[in-house]
Amino acid sequence: MTIRLAIVDDHPVVRDGTAGLFAAQPGVEVVGVGATLDDAREMLAAADPPDVLLLDIQLGPDSGLTLLADRDDGGHVGGGARRSAIVLLTAFDYPQYAAAALQLGAAGFVVKTAPIAELMAAVEAAAAGRLAFDERARGRLDRLTGRELEI
Repeated sequence: MTIRLAIVDDHPVVRDGTAGLFAAQPGVEVVGVGATLDDAREMLAAADPPDVLLLDIQLGPDSGLTLLADRDDGGHVGGGARRSAIVLLTAFDYPQYAAAALQLGAAGFVVKTAPIAELMAAVEAAAAGRLAFDERARGRLDRLTGRELEI
């Protein structure tokens, strides 16, 4: 099975470097790259959306968490025919972001300081329908109160 991957990050070096890294992996096809939430929405609304969208949290003045919050109850944004798993890739190693990502239905949360193997494993897990929250995020989620997770 080939994983169809799209990457949205407002930093060209990160976006293009990540796309190049995944394009060189067997079983992964990079089907789109973008820099904005509008780019992400367009990819998700396509007739054949990616299996996994790797999404930065901070995209200029916008937040990738907004995209998750905009999803309808079926997990769709826009007119896409099927749901894409969204893995957040972020420089912000904050438990509040990991908790919000989980609450809003993200398939994963990986910090940009994680090893490449961890990022690849997260994309593979998300494509297979599993959650992929890194060890740091999972450990912090366990310490949050119910109210903190709700917020």
